[in-house]
Amino acid sequence: FPSHDMLTGTQASVTFSSIVNTYTDLMILCSVRTDRASTVDYLKIRFNGASADTNLTSRFIYGDGATATSSTAAYAQPARLDAASNTSNTFSSVEIYIPNYANGTFKPISSTGVAEDNSTTGYAQATAGLFSDTTAISSITLLNLFGSFVSGSRFDLYGIKNS
Repeated sequence: FPSHDMLTGTQASVTFSSIVNTYTDLMILCSVRTDRASTVDYLKIRFNGASADTNLTSRFIYGDGATATSSTAAYAQPARLDAASNTSNTFSSVEIYIPNYANGTFKPISSTGVAEDNSTTGYAQATAGLFSDTTAISSITLLNLFGSFVSGSRFDLYGIKNS
């Protein structure tokens, strides 16, 4: 299945619900921008209707063209996002991969993302995350740390079947 959501207005989050367990892996592709009054915002992901960042951790490395930094978070942070102070109409590109989302073990999450602002500053980030829960993933909510997603942001969910 592909499932997509193209925003026509500002929205705080995007949820893919009723995800069937007939695939092996899930992949999410995003083209995203937020309304945060800054040059960068941060994408977050939650599973199965959680209203808080429970059972999620991530380790990420990011660079801005001059320096590279690594860090950890007690939530899943797949990428940095273009925000309102960046070059207008520029959207971040993000890919999130979740293998074995329906099995009864903890689920790893890997992602890469690029926030480009067509000037001297841009960010690339690679993240390794873990959803420490044995329940199958049946819904995914994408949100950001500070702002809301703006019109034109697009989110595509794909089921991958290994035969």
